[in-house]
Amino acid sequence: MKCALCLSSEPLRNSHIIPEFQYKPIYDAKHRMHVISSDADKRDKFEQKGLREKLLCDKCEVHISKWEDYACRVLFDDEAKLLSKSEKAIHLHGIDYPKFKLFLLSLLWRMSVAKGEFWKKVQLGPLEERLRVCLLNSDPLAADDYPCLLCPVLIDGHFDVGWLMPPDRTRANGHNVYRVIINGILFCFFASTHAKKLGLSVYSINEQGHMRLTVEEARQMPFVSQMLNALGKAVRQRGGSQRAD
Repeated sequence: MKCALCLSSEPLRNSHIIPEFQYKPIYDAKHRMHVISSDADKRDKFEQKGLREKLLCDKCEVHISKWEDYACRVLFDDEAKLLSKSEKAIHLHGIDYPKFKLFLLSLLWRMSVAKGEFWKKVQLGPLEERLRVCLLNSDPLAADDYPCLLCPVLIDGHFDVGWLMPPDRTRANGHNVYRVIINGILFCFFASTHAKKLGLSVYSINEQGHMRLTVEEARQMPFVSQMLNALGKAVRQRGGSQRAD
């Protein structure tokens, strides 16, 4: 098998689709991820590691890991500086645009090239190859090219990093949008060549190192609310009180 990024025939690593650092808040004390299906007929299971596939060679793992390391510091440490904060928005600055944008593009690309059932709704078509070349060449593109909006999701007014939901695809103003919740943050990827017309760099990461996160309540987001309701019903039918991680 060839490396999905450089296309070489080198031995492949068991690569994370979502970086390992994003699973850490989800693992329990035994380093397990509790997977609860919204289908009450399917048994719960524990995963010892995050979702992985034979995807990248050693060299490409290292190539992408530098963007992951930086994104970890932005999302979980104090790499980004707080410019302003309100109940509805968090405005950050001081972010290295190329590193963080390349992290976002790599996340979208990996979800598309992955073969697992969890990622089945992410199908980028020709964009997949364009992103591969950009990642291989460390080209973050412009801020309005395939922007990604980040929205912390509150559950009854509280923010919890210990859960994720599988990605889906929707349409917004004629654009394909892929949505995935990781660590309680909704990532909205605008995956169309004409998304730059929307001017979303005001909200997504831009070349000046600014990024605005819009805070949303889960119950006000129909697709999130429906999934949470389904999970809650499945847990009740099992007679348990587990959190839907």
